[in-house]
Amino acid sequence: MHMRTTLDLPEELVEDARRLAGIRTKREAVVRALEEFVQAKRRAELIGMLGKTRMAITQDDLEAMREDDDLPDPGERMRLILPSKGKHPCVGRERRAPRV
Repeated sequence: MHMRTTLDLPEELVEDARRLAGIRTKREAVVRALEEFVQAKRRAELIGMLGKTRMAITQDDLEAMREDDDLPDPGERMRLILPSKGKHPCVGRERRAPRV
């Protein structure tokens, strides 16, 4: 789903972001900035949950997660891959991590 909108953005800031990211269009620069902002906030939420969620992960669980074929593209900075709801025994029932 896309949303058409008009924004009054600082031209120099948008151009710097576009140039530094190696992006052609202003739209791509704004979308990339929003994506990275959302990812950073979600990572911060996960970090904030450290030590607050009980997880029972075995060596077999870790090896199964490492064998996952869903690897990030070389152009992606960082991506956290979480199992689907109820698909993995290490996810505690008390609180689930937000999807990234």
